[in-house]
Amino acid sequence: MSVHVSKLLTRCVGMCWGARKGRFRVFGFIRTIYARLDEGLRASVNDSGEIEMTRKSSKFGEQSSTDPFHRILVGGVPFACTNPSEASAWFLNRAQTGASEAISVRLSNAYCLALTSENPEYARLLSEKGLNLPDGYPVAKLMKWKTVARGLRPERVRGPSFFVDVLAKSQTTNTRHFFLGSAPSTLQKLRNEVSTRFPGVIVAGSYSPPFAEVDEAYLANIEKHVLVESPDVIWVGLGTPKQDFVAQALTDRLGITTAGVGAAFDFVAGTVSEAPVWVQKSGFEWFYRFIAEPRRLWKRYLFGNAKFLRVALFQRSR
Repeated sequence: MSVHVSKLLTRCVGMCWGARKGRFRVFGFIRTIYARLDEGLRASVNDSGEIEMTRKSSKFGEQSSTDPFHRILVGGVPFACTNPSEASAWFLNRAQTGASEAISVRLSNAYCLALTSENPEYARLLSEKGLNLPDGYPVAKLMKWKTVARGLRPERVRGPSFFVDVLAKSQTTNTRHFFLGSAPSTLQKLRNEVSTRFPGVIVAGSYSPPFAEVDEAYLANIEKHVLVESPDVIWVGLGTPKQDFVAQALTDRLGITTAGVGAAFDFVAGTVSEAPVWVQKSGFEWFYRFIAEPRRLWKRYLFGNAKFLRVALFQRSR
């Protein structure tokens, strides 16, 4: 790493640290981005004052008591207007209702939206099946700006926190959890940690599938390991977008509720450092993760964020 890059990263970390002490200062370029976002969102409001927002329409199925959420469009993708506590309680209830109400839930963020601009199949998945929860500060912020005139209060539903919250709430239930993804060593640490932190949680099983393309053989192999354990919910940690395709396929094939939770397995297992709560709330968690894993994440944040802005502002419909 060059001296100049090192100094830049150090300065940015200092800015985040200043936020903790109440001395948060906004860089000019952040002001410019937010101003552009606000301008784009104002342009999305038509003359009658309506915004890009729909309730669960016939395209997504009839409104039901188990899915009370409004849908807010961000870049053409419908996100559920909810909050962390409501979302986790709803998900746990949905998982316990069985195959008739099985659903695949995605914790979607700015990177997911960026991918839709170059992956039509992924765009269709996010737009037509399952439920998208706003995991990520930028998406949640856009949703708030879009709904300010309607009195709605969408909040960020952070994936790893959602995972932990559902586990905590399921301690007094008989919900059977299955962990799919990551490395065998990480899964073992995850199971140990869950057993310690949430003693009432039932972990039905776990499986680390081989690295391979998602095809019939790949899904059939996973099914074999899942069915023998009879879980109520499958947590999928295979990375985006792969985990979302696998999760939806398993819900369709097995009638089991699923959720793609990305790095949640590593965070709970302790194999990857998780940002402190104050960083998570500051909007700079992405930078904390970048510092922790620069080789893996630099392209996502350098190019992905630019694509997200383009998708969110200029591709409001598909």
